[in-house]
Amino acid sequence: MNILTFDIEDWYNCDFVTSNDDWDKYEVRIYEGVERILQELEKRELRATFFCLGWIAEKHPNVIRSIHAQGHHIGCHSYKHELTYNLDPISYRHNTEKSKKLIEDLIGESINVYRAPGFSITENNMWALEILMELDFQYDCS
Repeated sequence: MNILTFDIEDWYNCDFVTSNDDWDKYEVRIYEGVERILQELEKRELRATFFCLGWIAEKHPNVIRSIHAQGHHIGCHSYKHELTYNLDPISYRHNTEKSKKLIEDLIGESINVYRAPGFSITENNMWALEILMELDFQYDCS
Protein backbone atom coordinates (compact mmCIF):
# COMPACT_ATOMS: atom_id res chain seq x y z
CA MET A 1 0.00 0.00 0.00
CA ASN A 2 1.21 3.50 -0.85
CA ILE A 3 -0.19 6.48 1.02
CA LEU A 4 0.35 10.10 0.04
CA THR A 5 -1.37 12.98 1.84
CA PHE A 6 -1.25 16.76 1.86
CA ASP A 7 -2.66 19.31 4.29
CA ILE A 8 -4.23 22.16 2.34
CA GLU A 9 -3.64 25.37 4.21
CA ASP A 10 -1.93 28.62 3.35
CA TRP A 11 1.23 29.82 5.08
CA TYR A 12 -0.69 31.86 7.65
CA ASN A 13 -3.32 29.21 8.46
CA CYS A 14 -1.79 28.15 11.75
CA ASP A 15 -3.01 29.61 15.01
CA PHE A 16 0.55 29.70 16.34
CA VAL A 17 1.69 31.88 13.39
CA THR A 18 -1.08 34.47 13.20
CA SER A 19 -4.43 35.18 14.74
CA ASN A 20 -7.03 33.41 12.64
CA ASP A 21 -9.14 36.57 12.86
CA ASP A 22 -6.56 38.29 10.60
CA TRP A 23 -6.34 35.71 7.80
CA ASP A 24 -8.15 37.84 5.22
CA LYS A 25 -5.34 40.43 5.49
CA TYR A 26 -2.53 38.16 4.25
CA GLU A 27 -1.22 37.48 0.77
CA VAL A 28 -2.84 34.33 -0.65
CA ARG A 29 -0.29 31.81 -1.91
CA ILE A 30 -2.32 28.61 -1.84
CA TYR A 31 -3.19 28.52 -5.56
CA GLU A 32 0.36 28.30 -6.86
CA GLY A 33 1.44 25.68 -4.32
CA VAL A 34 -1.55 23.43 -4.90
CA GLU A 35 -1.22 23.75 -8.67
CA ARG A 36 2.42 22.65 -8.49
CA ILE A 37 1.47 19.62 -6.41
CA LEU A 38 -1.36 18.70 -8.78
CA GLN A 39 0.88 18.99 -11.84
CA GLU A 40 3.52 16.77 -10.27
CA LEU A 41 0.95 14.17 -9.24
CA GLU A 42 -0.57 14.18 -12.72
CA LYS A 43 2.86 13.76 -14.30
CA ARG A 44 3.57 10.77 -12.08
CA GLU A 45 0.03 9.38 -12.39
CA LEU A 46 -0.46 9.44 -8.62
CA ARG A 47 -3.52 10.06 -6.49
CA ALA A 48 -3.44 11.44 -2.96
CA THR A 49 -5.65 12.44 -0.07
CA PHE A 50 -5.87 16.19 0.51
CA PHE A 51 -6.90 17.29 4.01
CA CYS A 52 -8.60 20.64 3.47
CA LEU A 53 -9.55 23.41 5.84
CA GLY A 54 -13.17 24.46 5.81
CA TRP A 55 -11.96 28.06 5.75
CA ILE A 56 -10.15 27.37 2.45
CA ALA A 57 -13.34 25.80 1.07
CA GLU A 58 -15.25 28.92 2.05
CA LYS A 59 -12.74 31.58 0.95
CA HIS A 60 -10.93 29.82 -1.92
CA PRO A 61 -13.32 27.15 -3.23
CA ASN A 62 -11.55 26.77 -6.56
CA VAL A 63 -8.56 25.25 -4.79
CA ILE A 64 -10.66 22.37 -3.54
CA ARG A 65 -12.66 22.10 -6.75
CA SER A 66 -9.40 21.72 -8.68
CA ILE A 67 -8.13 18.98 -6.37
CA HIS A 68 -11.41 17.11 -6.58
CA ALA A 69 -11.70 17.51 -10.36
CA GLN A 70 -8.39 15.69 -10.77
CA GLY A 71 -9.73 12.67 -8.91
CA HIS A 72 -8.03 13.05 -5.56
CA HIS A 73 -9.55 12.02 -2.23
CA ILE A 74 -10.72 14.98 -0.13
CA GLY A 75 -10.56 14.96 3.66
CA CYS A 76 -11.35 17.42 6.42
CA HIS A 77 -8.63 19.25 8.35
CA SER A 78 -10.90 21.36 10.63
CA TYR A 79 -12.36 24.75 9.88
CA LYS A 80 -9.64 27.18 10.97
CA HIS A 81 -6.74 24.92 12.01
CA GLU A 82 -7.50 25.17 15.71
CA LEU A 83 -5.74 22.55 17.77
CA THR A 84 -8.23 20.01 19.06
CA TYR A 85 -6.91 20.02 22.63
CA ASN A 86 -7.60 23.78 22.82
CA LEU A 87 -11.32 23.22 22.12
CA ASP A 88 -14.11 21.85 24.27
CA PRO A 89 -16.29 19.08 22.80
CA ILE A 90 -19.09 21.46 21.77
CA SER A 91 -16.72 23.84 19.95
CA TYR A 92 -14.89 20.93 18.35
CA ARG A 93 -18.13 19.43 17.05
CA HIS A 94 -19.28 22.77 15.64
CA ASN A 95 -15.88 23.44 14.02
CA THR A 96 -15.66 19.98 12.45
CA GLU A 97 -19.29 19.80 11.34
CA LYS A 98 -19.08 23.26 9.73
CA SER A 99 -15.93 22.33 7.84
CA LYS A 100 -17.28 18.97 6.69
CA LYS A 101 -20.49 20.54 5.39
CA LEU A 102 -18.65 23.33 3.53
CA ILE A 103 -16.37 20.84 1.79
CA GLU A 104 -19.15 18.36 1.00
CA ASP A 105 -21.38 21.08 -0.42
CA LEU A 106 -18.49 22.25 -2.57
CA ILE A 107 -17.54 18.88 -4.06
CA GLY A 108 -21.02 17.35 -4.09
CA GLU A 109 -20.15 14.20 -2.18
CA SER A 110 -19.56 13.10 1.39
CA ILE A 111 -16.10 13.04 2.89
CA ASN A 112 -15.05 10.25 5.21
CA VAL A 113 -11.56 11.07 6.46
CA TYR A 114 -10.28 13.59 9.00
CA ARG A 115 -6.91 14.84 10.22
CA ALA A 116 -6.66 17.08 13.27
CA PRO A 117 -4.43 20.16 12.97
CA GLY A 118 -1.06 19.54 14.57
CA PHE A 119 -2.04 15.90 15.18
CA SER A 120 -3.82 17.34 18.24
CA ILE A 121 -6.03 14.42 19.21
CA THR A 122 -4.25 12.98 22.23
CA GLU A 123 -5.05 10.64 25.09
CA ASN A 124 -6.48 13.67 26.93
CA ASN A 125 -9.18 14.40 24.33
CA MET A 126 -10.24 11.04 22.99
CA TRP A 127 -13.81 12.37 23.06
CA ALA A 128 -12.92 13.89 19.68
CA LEU A 129 -12.92 10.42 18.10
CA GLU A 130 -16.46 9.81 19.31
CA ILE A 131 -17.54 13.09 17.70
CA LEU A 132 -15.85 12.11 14.44
CA MET A 133 -17.77 8.84 14.42
CA GLU A 134 -21.04 10.70 15.11
CA LEU A 135 -20.27 12.94 12.12
CA ASP A 136 -19.83 9.86 9.88
CA PHE A 137 -16.08 9.99 9.45
CA GLN A 138 -14.72 6.50 8.80
CA TYR A 139 -11.01 7.27 9.16
CA ASP A 140 -8.93 9.52 11.36
CA CYS A 141 -5.35 10.29 10.37
CA SER A 142 -4.49 12.35 13.44
